[in-house]
Amino acid sequence: MDADLYELSDTLFEWRREFLRYENQGVFLTPADVRAVTATLYGCAALAMNREHEISRHRWNGMGRSDDRTRQALLDELFRPDSNIVLFKPDFTLRADRA
Repeated sequence: MDADLYELSDTLFEWRREFLRYENQGVFLTPADVRAVTATLYGCAALAMNREHEISRHRWNGMGRSDDRTRQALLDELFRPDSNIVLFKPDFTLRADRA
């Protein structure tokens, strides 16, 4: 991830500080101001989405590594001498009405 880690929160806090100055008297936005606000909000939304994707990738990769460790532990136990783990292989050739 190339963006500054704190860019999103810094931008949002900066905008909050700016708007707090107008808390009592209100604010008038020109069309140019509205364009600037929407451009900044779009940038914040894009940064948030990038963070979400990054977090999602880390979570999925973590789950994959966890599955690999679980699978490997089971295989290690399966092939250990004197292991009591038995592979279950259902016999699909038997029909239910003949059992």
